[in-house]
Amino acid sequence: MVGTDSTEPTGGQTSQDFDGWAEFERRHSTTQNGEARAVLVDIESYQDMQNAFSLMKILQLSERQIAAGNFKSAEQVFSEIEARLGI
Repeated sequence: MVGTDSTEPTGGQTSQDFDGWAEFERRHSTTQNGEARAVLVDIESYQDMQNAFSLMKILQLSERQIAAGNFKSAEQVFSEIEARLGI
């Protein structure tokens, strides 16, 4: 089963629990029968992970384009820029 991101409001005691936790920890894992079942991360860490995943996707697409021969050498790119600028 593929998970999706979800956001739900918290209230009462749960919200207070997060206040103390967020100051000192950035990740918290929950286990069941000694096996990791869930990970709770603060929003900054989550955003950092999402940004890293986005960069990895861009790199993966770039590698595919290079493998398919869809690229120009740096020399060719600079020559085209110089030609456009009349240098």
